[in-house]
Amino acid sequence: MRVMGAPAYMLWVIGDEVVTIEFSGEVFYWRGPAPFYFVRTPPTQSQQLQDVMKLVTYGWGMIPVRVRVGHTEFTTALIPKTARICCPSRTRCARLRD
Repeated sequence: MRVMGAPAYMLWVIGDEVVTIEFSGEVFYWRGPAPFYFVRTPPTQSQQLQDVMKLVTYGWGMIPVRVRVGHTEFTTALIPKTARICCPSRTRCARLRD
């Protein structure tokens, strides 16, 4: 696992009600069978997401969201991982630096 910069993330939880969450976090690269970049949400934002998870999840705790990093926006799903939530990140977003 390799730690990279800490770009600012803005999430919009997709559901009946829009929940906006802003945070910065360390981006890490996971070299598993499907390599990808992720960022862990800080504890406070993870708790906010867990509070709405049961209302918006489409299975396995996955939370559909719209993400903005800088000027790049994309739709993805957050992945619950223990007490923290992991946000998949696009390669170009993972390379942004503050």
